[in-house]
This record gives sequence, structure tokens and C-alpha cells, in this order.
Amino acid sequence: MKINNINNLKNSIKAKIKNISDSKSKQTSNEIFTCPVAKLRFDDQYKKIYKQMPAKVTRIAEHMRLYGYDNSQPIIISPDYRILDGYSRYDAIKSLNGLIKEVPVIIKDFKTRDEYIKYILHLQMDRRSSSDRDKYHSFLHYMELRQHAKESGVDISEFSEENLANKLSVSKRQISMLKEISKKITPELMEKLESETYSLSQIYSMIKKSERAAVSSEPSSSNRINLESVIIGVKLAILLTSKGVSPHDILNEPRIASGTKTFEFTEEEIKTINGLVS
Repeated sequence: MKINNINNLKNSIKAKIKNISDSKSKQTSNEIFTCPVAKLRFDDQYKKIYKQMPAKVTRIAEHMRLYGYDNSQPIIISPDYRILDGYSRYDAIKSLNGLIKEVPVIIKDFKTRDEYIKYILHLQMDRRSSSDRDKYHSFLHYMELRQHAKESGVDISEFSEENLANKLSVSKRQISMLKEISKKITPELMEKLESETYSLSQIYSMIKKSERAAVSSEPSSSNRINLESVIIGVKLAILLTSKGVSPHDILNEPRIASGTKTFEFTEEEIKTINGLVS
């Protein structure tokens, strides 16, 4: 009787344990499954949303080495085992060379890749103390999602400046700044942002400083000379001089007074000019 009870209990426990490696349906659920580490995989597009911090990965790996995997922190994956959230934990596990073979996971499924990216961005901005580098890249991802929505004829109001400001926890003014930076940032400034040497405000200031320097180095409009107009004017002056027109009258000649680019020479005038300058 006791043996039967034990067997029944074992069967009951087995029925309740859902191992993702044996699950064929892989439906979206908030239930936690166990999954072989070997089945998990990176997705480059998802991974690049997060900046991996080696020091953090090392710290997590050391904790896992001492205490094992913290089952209260399941890795979030798609139905085909792509990691959506938990890259640092996964990197830490891989660094332990097989010490941890299974981890708890939660499956999340969405209709489109863009929906996956929105979910990942939400996790990042909700959980992290985001750096300026993180905010900039998240902004770029949202702009890409906005463009996809626009091309698909989908409502893009969720990507308004106000909504983006809320998603990124910044002001609307900073969203305008991010837009301008994304259009004008140089490779050198991008390197400074990636290394977190410069803040977004510093990057913006450098862009504006460069623009002011470029403007101040340009000649003023009063000193600019249109070479084409000069050449036409000289040719006209040569033509009129050959006809005995005085310098004073040349300056008052209607075609010069009204702007030399508003007319064309006749064939006869062209022949005369060519003959004079040849």
C-alpha cells in the first residue's frame, strides 16, 4: 500500500513538472519551466539592445559558483529558445563550463519581431538604471519601430515625443535633443558615447560647437562671389567695349543692372566675344 502511494505521488509530481525540452506546444505562459542550458541561444538583434558588462557577468558567475543558480530569476525566452531577458545570467552560466546544466525559464510569445523588441526595451528601461548610452540606443530602436509601423500603415501615436519621453524617462526636450544627435553624431563622438566618456548633453554641445565654428569660418554673403556671374559679366563688358560703349554706360547697361544671369548671349554676340578673346 505504501509503495503504491509513493508511486502515485511520484506520478503526480511528474505530471506537474513541465520541462520545456519535452513541451511540443511551447505556448506563452507565466509558468516557470526548466530548460537545458544547451537549448538556449542568442539572438544578435535582441542581444545588442543590452550592453553586456564583463564585471557584472563575472560577479554573477562567482555567485552561481558558490550558491548555484537563483531560481527566483528565470530567464525569459521565446518559444524557439531565443533569449529575451537574461543575457548576463546566460553569459555567466557559459563561463562556468557546464557547472549549471538547467535553468528556470518563462516563455513569452508575440506576433511580430517588433513586438518582441518593444517588450525587451520595456524590460530594459523598467529594470535598469539606464546610462546615456542605453537611452540613446533605446531611442534608435524606438525610431526603427516607428518607421516599421509607418511603413505598415499602423498608428504611430505611441511613438510621439511625449510617449517616447515617458518610455525613456526623459523630458520632451531631451527627445528633441536625441533626434538631432541621431542625425548629426560623428563616428568620433559615437565612440565617446559608447565608452560613456561623454554624456548626451556633452555630445550635443560638441555638435553645436562644431556647427558654430563651421558657420563662423564661412565668408559672409556680402563677400561671396558667384564665379559664373562674373564670367558672364566680363564677357558682356568685353562685347560692349568693342562697340565703343563707355565704362559708365556699361555699368548702366540693362542686362548688367538687372543681373547678368537673367539673359543669354545671341549667337552673333558669342562669335564676337570669342573673336576678341582668342
